[in-house]
Amino acid sequence: MGTILEIVFPLFALVACGYLAGTLRLVNEAGIDGITNFVFYVAVPVLLFRSLGRSELPDLEALNVIYAYFGGVFSVFILACLIGRFVFSLPIEQQAIMGMGSSYSNTVFFGIPIVYTVYGEEAILPLLLIITFNGLILYPLIIFIICLGRGERGWERLKSAGKSMLRNPIVISVVAGVIWLLSGLELPKPVDAFAGFLSGATAPAALFALGASLTVFKVEGNVSESLVIVFLKL
Repeated sequence: MGTILEIVFPLFALVACGYLAGTLRLVNEAGIDGITNFVFYVAVPVLLFRSLGRSELPDLEALNVIYAYFGGVFSVFILACLIGRFVFSLPIEQQAIMGMGSSYSNTVFFGIPIVYTVYGEEAILPLLLIITFNGLILYPLIIFIICLGRGERGWERLKSAGKSMLRNPIVISVVAGVIWLLSGLELPKPVDAFAGFLSGATAPAALFALGASLTVFKVEGNVSESLVIVFLKL
């Protein structure tokens, strides 16, 4: 119990610090956006590129992580959609949003800091597989369902989402890291030292930004649906 507390407490304390800073207006919305952009566009991409470049090619057993993860994700997604349909009588696009809220985890701003802090750099690769497949499978699926529900042309939206993904810094860093890994080259020591130093800022900045962002968004309606989403997410 003590060991778990030692691991978990600093992580949630950082989230609490961010929330407190946002509540006391020590950090305004522009400041929260700035920290969030630093994490998303700078710190996380550098961490992912460095971690991939220093890792080994995954074997087939690593794919078991994908099977286990998406087995749970799709089960929760379908259950949430069914609850949205038969309990709350939601239209199909809102069912998809409820399913996404119940099954889609914050793998970047919460998952990466926890995995990196608790298990170290070598554990980033399985999480990268999850992040990549999230973007390739779950996100396009949800967009397609929402478009169908609204009577829009789903393929056009998927094309637009695909273009956005190609400009996503997470995707770019993963692709660049895989290319560097396949090249067999090593990062020059000064560059590796810089990347390692910058990567160290990822976890605290991401968790602080996550906590601060909680002060921006508030639950003001659909409380029953929100409680169901929270329960399913657990």
